[in-house]
Amino acid sequence: MCLLLGNTSNPVERDGPMSSDPKCFKLQFVGVGPKRTGTTWTHEVLEPHPQICLPKKIKETMFFDLYHDKGAEWYQSHFSCESTDQLCGEVGPSYFNSGPAVERIYHHNPKCKILINIRNPLEHVLSLYQHELSNGVVTGPFWEAIEKAPQVLGAGHYAHLVPLWQKKFGKDNVAFIWIDQIKTNPQMVYTELCSFLGISDHNYPARIADKKINRAQSARSLLLSRFGLKVYYWLRENRLHSLMHLAKYAKINKIFFSSKDVNTPKFTDKEKAKLLELYEADITYLESETDRNLSTWRTIG
Repeated sequence: MCLLLGNTSNPVERDGPMSSDPKCFKLQFVGVGPKRTGTTWTHEVLEPHPQICLPKKIKETMFFDLYHDKGAEWYQSHFSCESTDQLCGEVGPSYFNSGPAVERIYHHNPKCKILINIRNPLEHVLSLYQHELSNGVVTGPFWEAIEKAPQVLGAGHYAHLVPLWQKKFGKDNVAFIWIDQIKTNPQMVYTELCSFLGISDHNYPARIADKKINRAQSARSLLLSRFGLKVYYWLRENRLHSLMHLAKYAKINKIFFSSKDVNTPKFTDKEKAKLLELYEADITYLESETDRNLSTWRTIG
């Protein structure tokens, strides 16, 4: 069976694992991010699962925020399911703080299950700043950069953004994935993730789940990193994923990034207090929403 996009009341039959009709496609779950919260881990532990169908050869299609004008057929072409019983989904961390993405995913499937990764926003904003600095998206010292690029701060405002997803899809269809639990007990997170999606939790992919994924890197050159990012987006937009994979395995990214550990900014107590003031409402909201004690989040090294 296949459901029309945006209409779950009129099922139509299809032959084979995937119809060529772009309307005959059901997206059943989306990991919406935000960035730098363990979304790569989520993608990589789900990718080998026999009951899951993710976009082939790529993690993020960016269809629901950047490339929606390319149409449903372009989006569906990223999927090649082996069975009609597989759940189709995507992990797209740029969707979390995108209003249009909320509406577009809902239009495709109002009953879509949503995965939201959670991380201490004080730690998150530092990690995201370093990530965007390496890619040449922001420049300069931390406080100067976030003033010019407020989106770096915005992704951590859970108190505002989480309710948008819950209101649209219903609380029962929204699940949280905590990055601190990924670090301390990845198998438990995997089991809960499988339970939420309604799939088997057998064959836990320990080799993938127990390793550190997508660690931060330092840019060798601002110009090089910006050029590399432009090439990356061009390859993605034109679905040249094989070239992207070839570049990855050939370790071409070493041209743009250093393997040295990133130097995380150091803050004075006054600066830490300023960050906490920005995110206190978000920490309080998560405590209330999940009944977790997050008092340790109110400090930062």
